[in-house]
Amino acid sequence: MTRCSSIIYLLAVLASGLCDLYIANECNEKYCLEKPFKLPDTMVHGNKTYYFNKLSKLNWFNAALACKRYNMQLVTLDSYSEFQNVKDLIIESVGLNGNMHIWVGGTDLAEEGRFTWINGKAFELALNWAPTQPDNAKKIEHCLEIGYHSYGIKFNDLPCNTLAAFICESERVCGNAV
Repeated sequence: MTRCSSIIYLLAVLASGLCDLYIANECNEKYCLEKPFKLPDTMVHGNKTYYFNKLSKLNWFNAALACKRYNMQLVTLDSYSEFQNVKDLIIESVGLNGNMHIWVGGTDLAEEGRFTWINGKAFELALNWAPTQPDNAKKIEHCLEIGYHSYGIKFNDLPCNTLAAFICESERVCGNAV
């Protein structure tokens, strides 16, 4: 079966409602990527879909790989508005739990003290750090989490091997996909 003839199968998938992301292939045909399974705790805002995995606790690297399996990436928060939307997703999903760490796609592994998002964009939400953070405690905290603290949901740096929940995101690429 050629890539172009596979569109018949893909249209059947599309019609079945299993589609979560539409892509145009080199034949200029639209097809969708299937979810590996139904993802609970998703939220759509603007052109992004967020998935909050609160059940699996993974280190930062494995969380990033898990997001890739869903055709997503660890969430990168590009604005204060998006930060608020992700906070709302967390509160909606788990309530106001006082002790939860959630991986997001920021790190200073490339340069100590200079956090960037995994998509290469600069980290510009400095006002959302927890007090005294980032502190690189014991010189081993290089991955970014958003978590509950006594002063609200804020950013904090943690050791990348810490087991935590995580939030993935994907951008919708056409129509009302997702």
